[in-house]
Amino acid sequence: MSTENKTVSNLLAFVEREGMVLESARHPSVPNLVEYIANERITGSWWGHSKGHEIYALLSGLRETKQEVAVCKFIGGKITYIHRRLWAACARLANVLGTERLDLIHSVHTDKGYHKSQRIPVPTKNSALVIVQGLTSFEMVRAVG
Repeated sequence: MSTENKTVSNLLAFVEREGMVLESARHPSVPNLVEYIANERITGSWWGHSKGHEIYALLSGLRETKQEVAVCKFIGGKITYIHRRLWAACARLANVLGTERLDLIHSVHTDKGYHKSQRIPVPTKNSALVIVQGLTSFEMVRAVG
């Protein structure tokens, strides 16, 4: 499938099927979204790739599906997209691996027009509870303050 045919729905189906994917980092057993979108291995920054703007648009669209996908730095401190069916399992693992791995990543625009990632902490005592209850990632942040 070419990049031109990829949609946010395609990416959501990919994340749902895999359960957990990395944005652009490589891992021996976890696929990455950027190379899925580009249909090829990317060396260096994906921003420099000829399809960088398309990749950005699709990733931004996927991040907006908060009811289905949480974006955090769960695997090795790298941006990870986790489908809702794995949220409860990840919440249970966070007590062992560190709760900061469940902090949600949100992209904000600065006054100068740059993009900046912002972490939204999910407190330990509530993270498993709200995820198990099936709240969206946005509702999860509101529920835990």
